[in-house]
Amino acid sequence: MAETEFQIGQIFEETYPPEAACWCNEHGDRYITEIDPTEDDKRRFQIVAVPAPSVDDVRQQKLQELDQKFMRWYEQDATVTSSLGFVADSDARAMMDVSGLVTTLEATPAETRSTVAFMDAENQPHMLTLEQMKAVQLEIIQNGQSAYAQKWAYRNAIETAESVEAVNAIEIDFHGEDFSAAS
Repeated sequence: MAETEFQIGQIFEETYPPEAACWCNEHGDRYITEIDPTEDDKRRFQIVAVPAPSVDDVRQQKLQELDQKFMRWYEQDATVTSSLGFVADSDARAMMDVSGLVTTLEATPAETRSTVAFMDAENQPHMLTLEQMKAVQLEIIQNGQSAYAQKWAYRNAIETAESVEAVNAIEIDFHGEDFSAAS
C-alpha cells in the first residue's frame, strides 16, 4: 500500500483523512485547522505550520531562564575564591552564617577574642580572626554585587537581541569572583 503524501498548505473539503492528522502529529510542527468555507458552504480544512515563536516570545522565555538560573546560583550555588586561599560558599545562607560569626567575634571582648572555625565550600575548617572574617564577609558581599551586575548584563543582552537566533545564542552562566590574586 502506497503511503499518502501530505504537505503544509494542503486543503481538504468536507473532511480530512485521519492519516493526515497522524502525519501532522508525527511531525509535530504542523496541524490541521478549519478555514473559511467554500462559496457553497462546504467545510474546509488546511494543514498549516505551527508558527515559529516571535523574538518577543523567545525573549520572555530567556528572561524566565535568567531569573531561574540567577535565583538558583544566588540562593544555592554561589561561591567566591577568597583572598585567604580557599573557596567559600557565597549564597544567601553563607552570608547569614558569616554575619553571625562576625557578630560573635565582635561581641567577644578584644582581650579574650581569638579565632573562629569557618567552613569553606569543601567543608574544610579554617581558623579565622575577626579581620579575616570581615574580609570573607566583604568578598561575599562583593560577589553578590558582581552576580547582580552579571544578571543585568545578561538582561540587557536579551532585551537588545534583534532575532530569535541572537536570543537563543545567549548562554547564561554565573561566575563567582576570584579575590585570590588580590592578596
